[in-house]
Amino acid sequence: MHNSSRTRSSAPSSSTSQATPTQRPGTIPSWPPVAPGAASSASISTPNRQTGRIGLIVLGDADHSSFDNLSFANHSTLLAAEDRGDTLHDQLNKLDSIWAYDVRTVGGAPLRFVALGQDRRAIDEDNEPTGLHFSHGDSSITGLLGRHRPNPETGRLFFTQQHGENNLFEVLTEEQDSQSGE
Repeated sequence: MHNSSRTRSSAPSSSTSQATPTQRPGTIPSWPPVAPGAASSASISTPNRQTGRIGLIVLGDADHSSFDNLSFANHSTLLAAEDRGDTLHDQLNKLDSIWAYDVRTVGGAPLRFVALGQDRRAIDEDNEPTGLHFSHGDSSITGLLGRHRPNPETGRLFFTQQHGENNLFEVLTEEQDSQSGE
């Protein structure tokens, strides 16, 4: 006998919302629709490191989506590079950007950090920013990403432009730019 009704799993209720799959008999569970991109934080706070919390930092939408590379520029600014792919570019008529989010402000509007158009060599493709990377250049174990707060005065920020000319860019502060003499 075929039962076409949907069932919900009986997850315990709590003060935080929990997504649960819906499923018809003999099918793979389907989750409710989600945003086209998100960035989350994880916090493990117990001494035995067996429990913790996952929190949403950024919830994507049609204008800010498909986050491919994430990097912190300082202790509170998350940079998120997009890679929508050709189909989504065509559907939304949008090209990729790098967005700057202040993680101290829940639901705050991001600032466009970099917008890439289409260069002359990217005939049928976009120029997505990729390879977003902030580093102090310390390749030792103590210098691993995430071990120290990023410091824009002592670190270096790079991103690449994939497809077309495949350029590599270094982002400089005004002070660094004036000191370089270029």
